[in-house]
Amino acid sequence: MGGVKLTLAILPFAALVLAGCAAEPSAGMVTPTPVATTAAALASETTQHTEDCTASAPALPDSPIPTNTSMSLYVDNTEDNFDPCAKLSWVELGGSLGTPGNGPAHTGASMVEALVLFHDGEMIAAPAPVVSESIESVQRISDRALSVELGHRTGSTAAGITETESVVFEWDGSALRVTGYTPPANASAVSSLDLSQG
Repeated sequence: MGGVKLTLAILPFAALVLAGCAAEPSAGMVTPTPVATTAAALASETTQHTEDCTASAPALPDSPIPTNTSMSLYVDNTEDNFDPCAKLSWVELGGSLGTPGNGPAHTGASMVEALVLFHDGEMIAAPAPVVSESIESVQRISDRALSVELGHRTGSTAAGITETESVVFEWDGSALRVTGYTPPANASAVSSLDLSQG
């Protein structure tokens, strides 16, 4: 019988506690922000940032692309390492040299590769993109610097790439700095793209 009295004594206290839970918050109480709204806003920001940083490279000049000579580069393949959020990113272009009107030569000696660099998504036109017989490798040194191994043919075309040269491209905060690059000894050789006409 004592258990019944205890239960009856607890019932009014429980009703008081439950009534307090159902009451409207007072002006002094802090109400939490729903987590779903905050998470949705964060997801939207993350999606926007991800979409911005995965965009493809901006349009390059139409092929053929002029060079520092009377020859043009007829692009037939690309390797896209463009990142609009990177201080320095790149696109490799491969193709055949030729003359406007005659088209690409399609000979072993006419096959070249070019390296087009970008800073924060903007194409760098000066210094002009380097053209070489091959781009053996591109390694990121830091977010602002790349080490590039350029391949050269020093003998016959059949001998292939016989010499390499290490070049460092670095964004110094206001311009692109190039170290280690030696222009071809033959002044009439193709050594760069001319993006000023694009």
